[in-house]
Order: sequence, then structure tokens, then C-alpha cells
Amino acid sequence: MPGYKYDLKYHIALDPTYGLGKFVRSGEIYAIAAERRAEFGKSFLWLADIRTNLKEPLYMDAVRYNAKFSELIAARIATFLLEEIDSKQERCNSEISQARLQNK
Repeated sequence: MPGYKYDLKYHIALDPTYGLGKFVRSGEIYAIAAERRAEFGKSFLWLADIRTNLKEPLYMDAVRYNAKFSELIAARIATFLLEEIDSKQERCNSEISQARLQNK
């Protein structure tokens, strides 16, 4: 949602009269979630801060991302998933090695 950590002066599709409309308070929800995100665990990908330093249009309408921002999000998701897979693979390999040592 553009209401959280995004400079709305870059939101080219924002309605000049109604602003974010029904999404105007979305930033408040994200702020609460940000305070509690550690509770979600290490396998939770937090992307709400991704726009913080981006000074460019990211939306094609009030809440839908443009292609460039969608690509950035997809890249972050892919990186996160690959890191998760690597981490689980390392843990699995370690457990296999330990089991082999115990069986000798």
C-alpha cells in the first residue's frame, strides 16, 4: 500500500481530490505489523519497507504496482526463496552427516 513509507508526491496516479480514498489508513496497519514482524519468524519476507528510499513512480493506479516495481518485488521474493532453499539444504546436509557419523 502506498500509504506506508512512500513519498506520495511520486504517486502519479493518486487522485488529487480523494488521495488514497479507502486505503488512506493502510499505513497505520503496516506500522503495527512492522512493530510485530519479528513474531512472524525468519521464514516471513517483509517487503513493506522496500519503497522507503525509492523516489520515483511505483504505481499505475491508486494501489497497483507498475512493471518496474513489480520486477523489484519479484526479484526480492526470488532471492528470499533461494536463500531459504539453500538454508534448508545446508541444514539437511548437516543432519545427514551427523546421522552417518552416529551410525559408524
